[in-house]
Amino acid sequence: MLVSLPKDWASRHGVSKGSFIAIEERSDGCLLLDPHPKEEGGPQVVVIRYPLEDVQYIEWGIIGAYLLGYDYIQVEAERRIDSSDRARIKDAIQNLIGLEILEETAGMIKAQCLIDASLVNPHSLIEREKVIALSMLRDIKTILLEADQDLARTVIRRDDEVDRIYFLLVRLLRSAVQRPKIAESFEITPLDCLDYRLVAALLESIADHITDMAQRLLDFPGLDLDEGSKATLDQAFETLEGMLERAIEGFLAQELKVLREVREGYELLSRLLDALIREVAGPDLRGNSTLTSIFSYMREIGRDSIDIADLIGPDQILRV
Repeated sequence: MLVSLPKDWASRHGVSKGSFIAIEERSDGCLLLDPHPKEEGGPQVVVIRYPLEDVQYIEWGIIGAYLLGYDYIQVEAERRIDSSDRARIKDAIQNLIGLEILEETAGMIKAQCLIDASLVNPHSLIEREKVIALSMLRDIKTILLEADQDLARTVIRRDDEVDRIYFLLVRLLRSAVQRPKIAESFEITPLDCLDYRLVAALLESIADHITDMAQRLLDFPGLDLDEGSKATLDQAFETLEGMLERAIEGFLAQELKVLREVREGYELLSRLLDALIREVAGPDLRGNSTLTSIFSYMREIGRDSIDIADLIGPDQILRV
């Protein structure tokens, strides 16, 4: 096989007569040329100088470096790190999946990410986000009916796990965009990474909505409902859960029929919520800010589910 290479590209990468170049075919038919197939890139290291204007900037810097794919993140001070700031820095590190403190002195904290991007699949992380969000949503219904404040606090804490998975997923997707071989191992294209990132962000937003619901219910006295209203409330939550679950399943499997299913689910959800407003407390419900907020969040989650379903590939519809 004879392949002509751009002269400038060959010069930049030290390719000359006799050089060995690896050629790999991608699933979409594109050929990848690797001028240094035997070379392994060294670990990426970033240093964050302490102090900054506020320790929160250090925390944001740690998260940013993690998302950008750095292997080592080091916080360095000219003299020493304040004890209260040290605790916050260590919490920021420990809240990121796979990031572990490797070394610590009075003036330095060094962390290493121990996760191999090629061994974690974005598909499974999206599934995990979905499972947690659904469990949180089911608990909200229980809190509404039973006024279980302890369960509300559990829901709020569970949001942290969704955030951790989201940050890990962003890190993996960035690596996949930068290194197409990783995207190939995930069986997604670099373009697919954009959709996965958006779905992950929508799931994270849904978890935030559910957390806000739990916050509003911390001091809620519970609902004294008749059997008909309980059935309506139960159907509304089941409809919302079904929309979210099918939207994720449809996106991952690229099922075109899910587009209609989720939209029809939202129409049913809207009718059920309107009925609840009439059934539970009549016109007085409009003055109950807690319940109106809960129903508003449910509609928002429904719209987020539609946005996820909308990411089912247009090639399922279009034929060029």
